[in-house]
Amino acid sequence: MKNLFTDFDSIWNMELPAVEEPNKRRGGWSGVYIYDHVDTDGKTERFFVKRQENHYKKTLLNPLKGRLTFDLEYINIQKFQARQVPVVEAIFFEKRKFNGKDQAILITKNLEGYTPLDDLLRTSPVSEHESLLKKSGELIRQMHDANLVHRCLHPKHLFLKKTSNTYEGAFIDLEKVREASFNKNSKRDDLRRLLKLKGLDRQSLITPLVKGYLHENEKSESLENYLSHNP
Repeated sequence: MKNLFTDFDSIWNMELPAVEEPNKRRGGWSGVYIYDHVDTDGKTERFFVKRQENHYKKTLLNPLKGRLTFDLEYINIQKFQARQVPVVEAIFFEKRKFNGKDQAILITKNLEGYTPLDDLLRTSPVSEHESLLKKSGELIRQMHDANLVHRCLHPKHLFLKKTSNTYEGAFIDLEKVREASFNKNSKRDDLRRLLKLKGLDRQSLITPLVKGYLHENEKSESLENYLSHNP
């Protein structure tokens, strides 16, 4: 698989369909593209090719210029993997300086069989919602117990797949991830953002999410109260 993507220049110049219009801000641009590879057996495997130029995010260690956002995302994918938190798989990352501009490419595998949480909640029977939210809470707690906070955990950034009688999950879009701080709200806000679902009764989603998130000996009242009053 790695042999598919070895040369920065050829990947940079590939003609690929865009997922959406490139993001043109932060002093540069950033885009996500689809590459469908057909192997010798006729099987198709999908990849997302993420390319950017002069697209930075300021950090504590780089407060003036910042760092390329895909550079940050790749580092955070590696952190998730090292701490055994389920995450999208990166199969290629490289950055370069070209004609005075900073460029980066990050390629991730398609999460085959997975669906974003917001789509699942809109298309699944209401009877499935408790299982979906409970598993989401468990995954977020796993991330937090690994001393990581997502900081942009909207429901489209948590993917789930039905397996037997339960779900598996994986996190995506990790450019804003940080080490967890002593500020409780940094963790609570991951849960709060996940509940930003249009067209669904937000209040009914809080209890199963918290149930999955908390360990058996932890009380739920304080966290449920916070989420109820902080939409």
